Amino acid sequence: MIRFHGLLWCGAWVLSSVAAPTWAESTSLDPLAKPCLGCHSLNERSPTGNASTPSMPSLSGWTAQELLTRLLAYRRGTADATLMNRLSRGYSEAELARIADAIGVLSENR
Repeated sequence: MIRFHGLLWCGAWVLSSVAAPTWAESTSLDPLAKPCLGCHSLNERSPTGNASTPSMPSLSGWTAQELLTRLLAYRRGTADATLMNRLSRGYSEAELARIADAIGVLSENR
């Protein structure tokens, strides 16, 4: 099971560096936030996902504060999730704030 999770994480990392390079690299996106775009879209705001990834909500339209509140809830285990609760525990609260700020700024500019 651990090997499967390792492969899953590795696959998510690879997708994050391949799936959205032109858009992510065309901005001064904080490197901590780039992996988020491997799974999440900024094309449309939808709490239940979008056309390309129906189970993953779009980050479009979220303010930095909304994102930070959600990321901290995942980290503390107070928001239901399959993967985000585990991923968010790998970051400090300051790093989650950096991620929220970076994506919030991009979301506002779209």
